[in-house]
Amino acid sequence: PKVTGIPREDCEKLHGKDGPMEVNRLNPETFKDFSQKFKPLCENKNHHPSSVVPWQSYLPDYNGKASGDHNGCSIFQQYTHRSDGRGNQSSWTSRGSSFSGYLRSQHHPPQKNLKIFLGSTVTKILFDETKRVRGVIVLRGDETKVVNVRKEVILGGGAFDTPHILQVSGVG
Repeated sequence: PKVTGIPREDCEKLHGKDGPMEVNRLNPETFKDFSQKFKPLCENKNHHPSSVVPWQSYLPDYNGKASGDHNGCSIFQQYTHRSDGRGNQSSWTSRGSSFSGYLRSQHHPPQKNLKIFLGSTVTKILFDETKRVRGVIVLRGDETKVVNVRKEVILGGGAFDTPHILQVSGVG
C-alpha cells in the first residue's frame, strides 16, 4: 500500500486469488521512483501542456472499485509467474503468459477438455443454422481437419489474424 495506495482489503476483495495467472503491480523496489513521480503528474492537471487532459485523476488500481469509469491514469499491472506458486510471496518471479499459467504450471494442470494443436492454423470458424459456433477448420501441414466443439471456441489470433479469421468465416 505504501507505493500503490491500494488498501489490502480492496486487493483481497476485488482480485482473484486462486487462478493460474497472478496479476501484480510493477516491482515496487524497481519502479519506486517512477511511481512517486508519475502519481503527482496524474493528479495535477497543471503539469500537462494542454489545459484539457484525457483523465480525471490517478487510479491506483484500474481493476478496482474506484475505476468504474476507467477515466484516469495508472501504472500498468502485469502477469508474473511465481516459481514456487502464488502462496509464496518471496518466491522468484518471471514475466508470465497464458502458456506458463495454464499449460506449464505445476500448480494448475491443463484442463482435460482443452485440446492444443501445435503447428496448426485455423482457417475458418464453422457455424450451425442458429449462428452458433460448431467448430473450426484447421490446417496442419498439408492436412485440413474439422474440429467440432461442444462448448466454446476461444479465438486468440492477435490483432491481424483474429479479424481475418472472422471475415473469412462470414462475420463482419
